[in-house]
Amino acid sequence: MSTNPTPSAADPQATVVRAAPPKVALRGVTGAYFGKVIPLTARLTIGRGSDCDLVIDEAEMSRHHAVIESTSAGIRLRDLGSANGTFVNGAWVHNAELKVGDQIGFDRNRFLIESIGDANARARDAASQPAPATGEAKSGGPSAAIWVVIAVLVAAGAAAAWYFTRG
Repeated sequence: MSTNPTPSAADPQATVVRAAPPKVALRGVTGAYFGKVIPLTARLTIGRGSDCDLVIDEAEMSRHHAVIESTSAGIRLRDLGSANGTFVNGAWVHNAELKVGDQIGFDRNRFLIESIGDANARARDAASQPAPATGEAKSGGPSAAIWVVIAVLVAAGAAAAWYFTRG
């Protein structure tokens, strides 16, 4: 069995074996698509226009903002001359090769490239929680006010211990 992508001159009748397209998806991490999973097909057009595959109806989006193409060779993102730009991992790009883990940004809308299984699991988790407000980070633990109260109590306890133990 040959793994060559093209038939050899010795066997022109051999079947060409193509690699399957990557099984990846976009998972919305901010904006209107927060928590939603969009499987990447061969070609996904993104923009404000109603003829786009992924419509982001916001004034900052161009009608035809960007396109993502998924082939056996990989995943490519191409900006279509948008006014406000397309970003990959925070860098403004016109044309970029994408990989699992990359973050794509279109103004306030951000998406992660994930394998289908990972994206679906995270989408289920995200769906059970409300989306953070624009500019607001999700809290990972106690607020700063609680830490200030704890610090004041520890300082007061240390001062009291010093006062009562001095000779």
